[in-house]
Amino acid sequence: MAGLSVIIITKNEALNIRECLKSVQWAEEIIVVDSGSTDDTVAICREFTPHVYIHDWPGFGIQKNRALNYATQSWVLSLDADERVTSELRSEVERTILKGKEQGYEIPRLSSFCGRYMQHSGWYPDYVTRLFRRDKGRFSNDLVHERVLINGVVGRLKQNILHESFRDLDQLLAKMNHYSSAGAAMMGKKGRDASLTQAILHGLWAFIRSYFLRVGFLDGREGFMLAVSTAEATYYRYVKRLLIQQHDSADILDIVEPTLMSEAGHCYSFVNSLIAASDVNKPIRLWVSRQAAISINFGHVEMRRYFYRSLRRLQSYFLYKKLLKQKGRLFVSTAIRTDMLMLDWAASGIIPPRKVYLYSHWFKPNASKLHSLKKLATHQPNLVILGPTSSVVNVFKEAGFSDTRVVPYPITPRKENTHNHHAPFRYLLYAGAARPDKGFKEIVDLVEYLHQQKSQIPVVIQTSAEYFDKYDAATLADIARLKSTPFAYLTLRSDVLSASEYEEIFSGAIAIQLYKSTDFTDRVSGVTLDAFSAGCPVITTADTWIARMVERFDAGLIVGNILPEVVLSKVTSIISDYSRYAVNANNAGKILQLENNANNLYGVLTE
Repeated sequence: MAGLSVIIITKNEALNIRECLKSVQWAEEIIVVDSGSTDDTVAICREFTPHVYIHDWPGFGIQKNRALNYATQSWVLSLDADERVTSELRSEVERTILKGKEQGYEIPRLSSFCGRYMQHSGWYPDYVTRLFRRDKGRFSNDLVHERVLINGVVGRLKQNILHESFRDLDQLLAKMNHYSSAGAAMMGKKGRDASLTQAILHGLWAFIRSYFLRVGFLDGREGFMLAVSTAEATYYRYVKRLLIQQHDSADILDIVEPTLMSEAGHCYSFVNSLIAASDVNKPIRLWVSRQAAISINFGHVEMRRYFYRSLRRLQSYFLYKKLLKQKGRLFVSTAIRTDMLMLDWAASGIIPPRKVYLYSHWFKPNASKLHSLKKLATHQPNLVILGPTSSVVNVFKEAGFSDTRVVPYPITPRKENTHNHHAPFRYLLYAGAARPDKGFKEIVDLVEYLHQQKSQIPVVIQTSAEYFDKYDAATLADIARLKSTPFAYLTLRSDVLSASEYEEIFSGAIAIQLYKSTDFTDRVSGVTLDAFSAGCPVITTADTWIARMVERFDAGLIVGNILPEVVLSKVTSIISDYSRYAVNANNAGKILQLENNANNLYGVLTE
């Protein structure tokens, strides 16, 4: 048989709650979740129901979900403490829960303002979803202005909920202050900035919309008072957000990483390790791809999903122009020459010292690029250029930049006992983006050779693109060739891996990194660092930074010839002594964790 649970959240509602509870005491169950009332609210509630629970205050949405979790009846009616159910609405609700076919229902709400029920001003009928099947609805987790999310069709009832919203001016001002503060906090969570101009214009528009467009003038003097208070609340929401911005901006660190889309690969590893090393009392604003499917679980970090694939260069210019005018510091975590050009064009003059930091992972110089760098050094001598090796940094130093520094590439913080470096060999692994300079063609050659040799060595290959799912023509052809190879022991991972999945993929593997020596002679590989941290041996090409690390720690083998039969011979050698190589790789990870601690980079950015 259909039953009804009424759920209500309260705090210091002694003036309202008794009438609210009286209006629903016919329901099978009443649930009240209080957030620390200091008046008689809790005592009054217990006169009507034994189901009164005390919780902290996390925001409207989460608190209402807590109340919903206590409900046991098949239907739920959500009320605020200042709302009343009329006898007409009671009858309609009782009929609906017996015969209603929809999963949820909107109810018109008739609200009073300083003693008058408002028929206009955008306040009526003010449909709100309040009645729903318990297993079909949840509340959004918004701090304020939460919504009921219904899994299914939503219908409408005809009778009103009475809403005693504002008894007098004192209550109006108190609620205006509360909601404007919560609204400002929500703007921050959504990555929205505010200006004084916006505050004035949005406030003015709120008045025009309420009083004229929604014919608030038909509600008499109360309609005018409501329009003014709506405008004030809107104005104060934007002003409060503006003041929060100004307070935070002096110490803020803006990190710009336009290509950060997922938790797999070096971009996320780099940024996440830097954030993990940061001071939680100093705010960070992270600018990433609009399509970013990542989680940054740090309270002092505000993530802005900003960049579109095709517009990111143009967007960078406007973003740099904006950030250069603000306080705080700007860090471009994967900087290329284009970023330096955009910064120069966006600046109104010479950028001040220790304002902008750029991390160049590598730089392949030629006469044209060097000429451009020298001009940039003349225009913007105060740019701080950081890089993982002296050979990278020296290019910029010789071009004329005065502040160039070698700063270790930050490595993802190790989680103790996450990986077992005594695990047996599982497969060969190609991790990271599918690119020609990372030897993707040679990996495909190896798979074809393994098939020809009737090998049973398993192979796992990531086939994700480097940026915005963009492949070059050669890689597309190699992927097609790979998919047409009937090697039974091949697994392709085209899906976007989470951070934990990416970490786990190295366990029990041998990482194959046949990177081009012309591109990686002195270029740090995040994949190598991740592999060693997981106790994963590496096979790589000679004359690369990777090869120097492999040789230093005896954590894999180096090939001078990348023919598949040569690579396979190295694979066989490591498999036969896998536990030793895995232990060495694990030790390499521990040492590199110390040498490449992100504290070094964060210290430079905040000195």
